[in-house]
Parts: sequence; C-alpha cells; structure tokens
Amino acid sequence: MKKLTTIFIAALIASLVGCVIWVTLTPDFVEPKKLPAQEISADNPIWDKSIDDLAEYLVEQGIIPSTEYTEFSDGIATIARMYSGVELYWWDVENLEEGSAEYKSYESAVTDGTIDLWGSGNIMTVTVRGPFAYDAGYYGVEFSSTPEEMERAFLDFCKEE
Repeated sequence: MKKLTTIFIAALIASLVGCVIWVTLTPDFVEPKKLPAQEISADNPIWDKSIDDLAEYLVEQGIIPSTEYTEFSDGIATIARMYSGVELYWWDVENLEEGSAEYKSYESAVTDGTIDLWGSGNIMTVTVRGPFAYDAGYYGVEFSSTPEEMERAFLDFCKEE
C-alpha cells in the first residue's frame, strides 16, 4: 500500500510541476490584431455614395445576385439591410447625434471592428470602409462567391489609387 501511495504522490507532483512549467512558458496575453485606421481622404467619392450604390457595385462584381434586400431594425446604423446573406450598414456620418446608439455603433465599428447590438453584449464583427460596414456571418448561404471575394470587392469600392 505504501508503494501505491508513493507512486500516486509522485504522479501528482510530476503533474503539478508540468502545469507550472506550462504556465510559465505560455505568453500572458496576446493582443488581438487591430484593424488598420481608416485612411480615406475627405474628397474620396465613398463619402457621397449610398448603400444602394454599394449594393449595385456588388451586383456588378458578381458578389450578390440582386439589389433586393430585407430592411433591418433601427439603432445599429442609419440604414441596415440584408442583401442575399450579406448585412450592409451605412451611417450618415455628418448627421450622427453624439451619444446615440448609431453613433456608438459607428465609433465601435471604426475603432475595433465590432458592434455591440443595442448594448446587449451580443458582439458582431464587421469590416468598415468609410461610412459603410458589412457582416458576412451568413454569407454564402444564398450565393456562390466566397467571403474573400466579398471582402476584396467591399474594400475596392471607391478605392483610392
């Protein structure tokens, strides 16, 4: 019985030492990749475009099949729509009321690429360009192009040379 107890205690000590070594060798915290700052000039035509212009561009690029959409509820963006599985958002940046839900959503989307849906803690990751953002969480369900093609087309919309 003493032999079994000794082996058991040795195994526990070895496990504890292994855990301590593992914790010591792993990094404490790795910052997530930050979105690049928006470097879009004030005279870029993107600031004068509407969500309809973006949708038409995505149809021309073969990313979505049509400009038919489902309207989303208020509070996230000035206009929020679902086009063939792609959620598109547009903010009227010049007229956003500071402190409003739309203002907080846009500010959060630009600074860290997320939107907290109505302050509920339900975090949505978005890609932002100018006054637009998109979430392709359901992308590919209704159309055949890839998420990479969607992102490339979105980032090329009114691209500056």
